[in-house]
Amino acid sequence: MATSGSTDFTISRDNIIYDVLSLYEVIESGGTPTTNQLADGNRFLNKTIKALQGMGVGLWLNTEVTMTLVVDQESYTLGPSDTTTTDPTTISKPLEIIEARYVDADDLETPMTIISRQEYMDISDKSTSGVPLMLYYDRQITNGVMYIWPTADTANSIKFTAKEQVEDFDAAADNPDFPPEWFRFVTYRLAVDWAPAFGISGQKLAELKGLRDEAEWEAEGFDVEDTSVFFGVDA
Repeated sequence: MATSGSTDFTISRDNIIYDVLSLYEVIESGGTPTTNQLADGNRFLNKTIKALQGMGVGLWLNTEVTMTLVVDQESYTLGPSDTTTTDPTTISKPLEIIEARYVDADDLETPMTIISRQEYMDISDKSTSGVPLMLYYDRQITNGVMYIWPTADTANSIKFTAKEQVEDFDAAADNPDFPPEWFRFVTYRLAVDWAPAFGISGQKLAELKGLRDEAEWEAEGFDVEDTSVFFGVDA
């Protein structure tokens, strides 16, 4: 049996738009989308992936970040204006801080507790200095802001897992910022989102929604973290 030996299959932005227009039977096999169709498809596609981002998908978006602490500083900017992480050009405004650890001078790591806005606001003296034990992440529009407590009494660092944003589609040849296991779902999700603009409804829309739901179930099966499960007996 001969196989390709290759595992690098991908698609482009225009491939996705073409496939959706084919589902709509707007263009024939081998046809070419118009300039307006590509522009409209790009806009809808970016809205679609931002909606998926809001659903919390994307284990592949989790990124390990190291942030240098500044003595007595309460808050740190994360995103385009970031100057504190090891390589600020590689991290967008995080959607979420999943976990964090304080790293001391001996590189020993101590888990930190992620708290809510209310819990942070309830701290009476936010300038207390010591070993950082807690953090609150405030996700704003352009940048995010991380607040730590206590403030650092030594310029050590924090390591944390940040969920980054899904990258936009800007050009015809851009590939999805998704694993291949998600390509089918992204295509059918766009097909459903874009359908009203083509007047697609009734049975045809129902069929597309069925394909979308099936593809979503398959994709979500891939986007699951393997964890240990422990069972015990109550005393």
